[in-house]
Amino acid sequence: MNIIGNKGALWLKFNLYNRSFNFFNCHLLAGTGKGSQRCDMMGTALKGISCAEPSEKFEPDALADYNFIMGDMNMRYKNTYSEFIDKVETANDLNNLKQYDELYEARY
Repeated sequence: MNIIGNKGALWLKFNLYNRSFNFFNCHLLAGTGKGSQRCDMMGTALKGISCAEPSEKFEPDALADYNFIMGDMNMRYKNTYSEFIDKVETANDLNNLKQYDELYEARY
């Protein structure tokens, strides 16, 4: 009912054997064609997480040796299901399908 928002992120950081680990669990905006908004939401979540020391001017993902992002990122393929299946069935090289993947595109 959208009375209480259910989108956001949670951050867990710990050190183990002189290595630091960050885990981000997120639930991002749903819907087709909203990939850039999802990326903006993740950026806002990362910038909104306060680091351990107020003097640290870096985002938390820059402070750890290992970063893991998981959860419901709601990334989509830029085609309908049937259009995408047709492309998979006729593709000689599955690497050509990366152009339709919002998550693959968002990595850069």
